[in-house]
Amino acid sequence: MALPVTLLARRLGPLRALGRGVAGVVTALPLLALVAGTLALLVRTRPDLPSWTAVVLPVGLVCTVLLVQSLAAGLAAVPAAVVEAARAAGYDPTALLVRVELRTALPRVLGGVRTATAAAVSLSTAGAAVGRGGLGDVLVQGVRDGARTEVLAAAVLVVALALLPDLLLLALQRRLGSRSLVAA
Repeated sequence: MALPVTLLARRLGPLRALGRGVAGVVTALPLLALVAGTLALLVRTRPDLPSWTAVVLPVGLVCTVLLVQSLAAGLAAVPAAVVEAARAAGYDPTALLVRVELRTALPRVLGGVRTATAAAVSLSTAGAAVGRGGLGDVLVQGVRDGARTEVLAAAVLVVALALLPDLLLLALQRRLGSRSLVAA
């Protein structure tokens, strides 16, 4: 979803500022407020939806904004000379995007994927604060019951769930980054 939104924003130059403003608002709002607002909206409009939707939608929105921002930054960082050389070599717009721009932007885009992945794991704990489950359930229950071992175990699990994909993506990002340096 982030790629089409990014490409649309790139084509509609005057609306880019509006997009940046919306992105700023979404990332500045506390997630708990987004979850509570989504929950209130869903209870009124779609009570048939499962309760976890109130957490997944805001987390998905925040992650999509992070991915759009990293895609936009990555594509903007592609040197104009590289784009012009590809055009001169006969690349059509699709090939230019896929084979040149996205490939060149990939290390920066992967940085955004790392951020969004860590955000998704950490933000998922917020569901427990509004009684909608998620990774934070054990944390909240442990704090309520005074169970330090449960709280520590849950905190370690959340950190591990955030770190493991981040480390894998970091290794991939470094590998792709060094490959693009060698290719250049």
